[in-house]
Amino acid sequence: MNLFPYTARKNQTAIIDTIHHTLSTGGNLVIESGTGSGKTICALSTALSYALEHDKKIVYITRTNSQQRQVLV
Repeated sequence: MNLFPYTARKNQTAIIDTIHHTLSTGGNLVIESGTGSGKTICALSTALSYALEHDKKIVYITRTNSQQRQVLV
């Protein structure tokens, strides 16, 4: 299930593939990338897709309220 709402750029496709692989294998992942590179949407769309397919839940934690509002709109 692909829930990514845009046409993914090359780096976003790599992030999505890495996140999916990590979720599938039960590993750990840290992603560092510049502001505006799409880390949040890549992570949430991939995690939501995985969660729906595997009856899992997602806990989304942010440091600020403005970061929370970005994904709730």
